[in-house]
Amino acid sequence: MFSVINLLTALVATVPQSAAPQSAVPPIADPVSTGQRTLLDDGYTILLVLITIVVLGALLLVGQILKRQPETNFDPAIIRNFNKRVIAGLTMCVVLVGALIASKIVTVILFG
Repeated sequence: MFSVINLLTALVATVPQSAAPQSAVPPIADPVSTGQRTLLDDGYTILLVLITIVVLGALLLVGQILKRQPETNFDPAIIRNFNKRVIAGLTMCVVLVGALIASKIVTVILFG
């Protein structure tokens, strides 16, 4: 990922100043080397992510408990579907957290 950023930075740096428009976007900087903060530096974001992971984890636990119940209580297809949706939610949350830890640029690239 950083090689693409370095390539874009090099391309922007090689454009002659007279050819660049007045509203040119500054080159993309590496957030690690510039000391920029990530979105997870905010306490509210961390709290929201933790609450989301805990709730999804609790739902996954409930789904696993329901899966072990006799078929007379709940339809097994509904429980399988529920568990798959919870796992998909956890996966999306983990990918989002990974992107937020990496940098704002990675988050924008992954989630547009």
